[in-house]
Amino acid sequence: MSTDPMEKPVVQRSFTSKISPLSDMNYSERLKHLKLFSLQRRRESRTGPKLFNSLPLYLRNMSACSVNVFKRHLDNFLQKIPDTHPLPSYQTWPHYNKLEHHIPLYLRQNRGYSGTSCS
Repeated sequence: MSTDPMEKPVVQRSFTSKISPLSDMNYSERLKHLKLFSLQRRRESRTGPKLFNSLPLYLRNMSACSVNVFKRHLDNFLQKIPDTHPLPSYQTWPHYNKLEHHIPLYLRQNRGYSGTSCS
């Protein structure tokens, strides 16, 4: 079995391109339409504390909510963050699509952004 980090995204990219209604969309658009995150984005979920601290304050302070409500708000927020995919030959691939870079940029560009309470 190969340990090449680019192999799995290539398989996912190829598989999603075979879904006929999505075949004319680019990979990012297909993932968004299917409400999926890239494999890299899912791998990043394992770097918990660093990512949690980069989230907006309203998400970090949702302690009175159930886990499912928090997850729904987190998913809604993460859908606003670009999930872009470079070509496999792109030299800076491992750092190109990291949440730790995109979240602060998004928050700077959307200074007035505040989420909702537990609902």
